[in-house]
Amino acid sequence: MIDPIAAYGNMESIGNVATNATRSTTFIDWMGAELTKANGAINDADVNLKKLAANEPVALHEVMLSIEEARLQFQLVTQVRNRILDTYQDLLKMQI
Repeated sequence: MIDPIAAYGNMESIGNVATNATRSTTFIDWMGAELTKANGAINDADVNLKKLAANEPVALHEVMLSIEEARLQFQLVTQVRNRILDTYQDLLKMQI
């Protein structure tokens, strides 16, 4: 017998996704949020690494995961920045 879908998760989250999709956000808001997330991930990785260096009880895999998450967040922000700068330089080269 197939279990109902509602048994596997919160159906309210599906409604929230639809509501969030209709709400318009600007690129500046998105970029600010991504920078904040990247900064938080870097700070978390730094705290975990300092705990590991101080021989405090912290799992090695959690430290490695937090470092990798911070690295990926930083790469995303850096790649978006590079694409924006490339586009800006292309616009400057255009003749009007």
